[in-house]
Amino acid sequence: MRLNQSLGIFILLSAACQGVVEAPRPPQPPPPAPFLPIPSASSEPNSTPPEANYIPPRPFPKVESFALENGLEVDLIERHSLPVIQLELVVQSGLASEGSLAGAAKITPEWLEAGGAGKWNSQQLRQSVDDLGASLDISVNRDFSRWSMAVTSDRVAPALEILGTLVQSPRFDRSEFEKLRQRELERVRSLARTSGAWMAQMWLQRQLFRLPIGVHPYGSYDVLPTELERLSTASCREWFGQFVTPNNSRLIAVGDATPERLRAEVEHYFTHWKGPEVPAFNPPVSENADKFEIFVVDRPNSTQSDIYLAFLGPRRDDPDFPEVAIAQQIVGGGVAGRLFLDVREKRSLAYSTGAGIQELAKAPSVLYFTAGTQTSKTAETVGALLQHLDKMGEGQISPSELEAAENFLVDSMPIRWEQVQSLSAQFTQLRILGLPLDHYDVFRDKVHQATADDVSRVARKLYRRQRSVIVVAGDGNLIAKELTQYGAVSRVDPSQNFRLRDQLAPKSAN
Repeated sequence: MRLNQSLGIFILLSAACQGVVEAPRPPQPPPPAPFLPIPSASSEPNSTPPEANYIPPRPFPKVESFALENGLEVDLIERHSLPVIQLELVVQSGLASEGSLAGAAKITPEWLEAGGAGKWNSQQLRQSVDDLGASLDISVNRDFSRWSMAVTSDRVAPALEILGTLVQSPRFDRSEFEKLRQRELERVRSLARTSGAWMAQMWLQRQLFRLPIGVHPYGSYDVLPTELERLSTASCREWFGQFVTPNNSRLIAVGDATPERLRAEVEHYFTHWKGPEVPAFNPPVSENADKFEIFVVDRPNSTQSDIYLAFLGPRRDDPDFPEVAIAQQIVGGGVAGRLFLDVREKRSLAYSTGAGIQELAKAPSVLYFTAGTQTSKTAETVGALLQHLDKMGEGQISPSELEAAENFLVDSMPIRWEQVQSLSAQFTQLRILGLPLDHYDVFRDKVHQATADDVSRVARKLYRRQRSVIVVAGDGNLIAKELTQYGAVSRVDPSQNFRLRDQLAPKSAN
């Protein structure tokens, strides 16, 4: 049993419903192009060769969908090559739904497993999962909570029984709650001491999604220790009662099953699940204005700095999103990206650097550049990221960069549809973001058809300094003053629940 912790949002459509607290890692080198069958020689001597950049027709797999009378939606993607099926029970509410119940969405999904359910206590439940030769993976991000299991196709029924019992008959064992809360406290306290990336993102989300009063639903990156200390079993049970309901949930199955068989099993284990209607989630518009800001999250005596430059982009269903995906791939797409080639390789300013996209269901996406560097190179590295932001904002796209980015985005997508786990993750993301079933196919076509002028037009609109926020987690005494060459610098104290400490005026005003 484990809680997956991915927040990843890399450029390739934010795969994988990653966990909530893990800092985005620098993009990895792209996988090799898939091997395609060697075409046989044509019997026609004058046959026309295929045109350059031909894309094999590999559409997103067919989806069979149905709903139970209680509102539970069910999706099946059939894959019969192996006797394996991936099951995902997804509640379409996550950290953004917590409101005054801070920490409840983070802990409750795991508490359902840790506390036991139905006829099983905690140990018996875990043993039942082990007996299936499976693991019960639990993940939470801003937009959803998920329990997932991969089992052989002859064990679908007992796996569905476990998933159904978790959400219908949790025991809510108080002693297990206290153990779980203590583990979470130790986790966030450790991150608050040791992880610059965690600290930087805790503050970054607040600045990207600001409200005049209160906290924006997407303004929280993770739970603060003080919030966990106040969290009660009553808060978790309240969150569970509000959001873990059949009409707010979806069961996704990918693998060796048929619609008839799956429907019979799902109806058997989920028909009696009841729950209230969940109000529509319509978060307010962020008050993040066009105002360039620099923040230092102070880490005294740190020998390195974690740097994030971020700004809001289009929503996932925006017509400009394919061009944004290309632009971010050009800037930070693995070893071929501008940041890697220049900031890391040419200038040796950072030991890691890249760019990515964070996708949200009910808010604009977040476009970000990131770098990890030595304290002594912090100011120069920030300057390098700003230079690349400015260059992209000028719309400078070379034909070779465009071709490489498009090929990577187009060719890599079907690769992730080959395994049931990754296909399930891709499909879950599609459902959470509210996208149509043909979205990935349309996206691939639009990426392939985009021109340099198309990408330049979008880049000139979005990639501007006055729209961006820079957050650096590092030793404020050593880096803050030097950063004033780029603008005013505000210092933040993470040991005091990220309280603003002071502000240094821009260098020109000193």
